[in-house]
Amino acid sequence: MSTQWKRTVTQVVWQDLEPWVQQLYEDHGVCIRFLIGTPPPGSGLNPVVRLIAYKPLPRGEEDVIADNYQVINPTAMGSTESAAIRLASALLLELERAEDIAMRQQPLFA
Repeated sequence: MSTQWKRTVTQVVWQDLEPWVQQLYEDHGVCIRFLIGTPPPGSGLNPVVRLIAYKPLPRGEEDVIADNYQVINPTAMGSTESAAIRLASALLLELERAEDIAMRQQPLFA
């Protein structure tokens, strides 16, 4: 069985993720971890990048605040990195929105 691969390149590298990692940690105290899911050929499952976001707790424990994934193209160079950036960006936007809503709900004079 021969598989034809069409190679595409996204021109994204892991280092491009640094600004999101830094902002998530500095602004929200959140760390992120990525897992790459590679299912067996013929399983019908798609490869994915999974983001797990957590706040570090004392004694090495973690408070997981988000767990999300995105399907990737296994024949595109940089696909995992692009998916990681999209996931981190979506998480940052979600945290920023939640923070904004919380700020608007606080009384002006307490």
